[in-house]
Amino acid sequence: MRWWVPLVCIILSAYRPIAKKDESMKTDSNNEQAKPETQSSSRRKLLTPSCVTALIALTISVLSSWYTATTYAVSYRPYIGIIEQDYKLLGDPPSAMTWRFVLSNAGSIPAWVTVEKNESVITTGGQTITLPTLGELRGGILLLPDQTADLQGQFADVNDQVDVADVLSGRSILEIDIQLSYSSPGAFGFRKHYYYRVHNRFRTSVLPPSFIMTSAEAN
Repeated sequence: MRWWVPLVCIILSAYRPIAKKDESMKTDSNNEQAKPETQSSSRRKLLTPSCVTALIALTISVLSSWYTATTYAVSYRPYIGIIEQDYKLLGDPPSAMTWRFVLSNAGSIPAWVTVEKNESVITTGGQTITLPTLGELRGGILLLPDQTADLQGQFADVNDQVDVADVLSGRSILEIDIQLSYSSPGAFGFRKHYYYRVHNRFRTSVLPPSFIMTSAEAN
């Protein structure tokens, strides 16, 4: 049902008693005491059965529009997340390590993704070292449905402060913090904004050693 149909019904229903009121006022123009009673009766006639029916129809129409918009927002939106991760060791014995996290859009429409943070931190001997970012943060990534993109990182043995061997043995802890924001067209032409945040830690207590998600937050 179109939203304006119940509104027209309300206007037409309200018009009839108003027209009758005007006619009654002209007929009884000489009777000043009857005029207030006629006005009060006309006001009561505004709530006719047809007017009540139109109000109910308008309410149902508004609720249906709200439900449709809510369903659209849930069903027709992007869902960005990490679906895969892997790493490689370089050298024998290993003296460098590279990794990548694979982003994917599991939603039904494209999304414009911004990498807010892609930080790698190593904690060793009570000291926390932030590793240099591999390349510049990508300002924006257009991800179509089922399309993927990589976020990469790496580190190597540097001045005996950070050793790959220590990470592989568990003496040092490697953690990756990734924060994304993304947006897409929403209902009624407005853009919808979302976020995705995940924290990963390299675990040597599992076989094979791998990055394990320790916390995540998204909307």
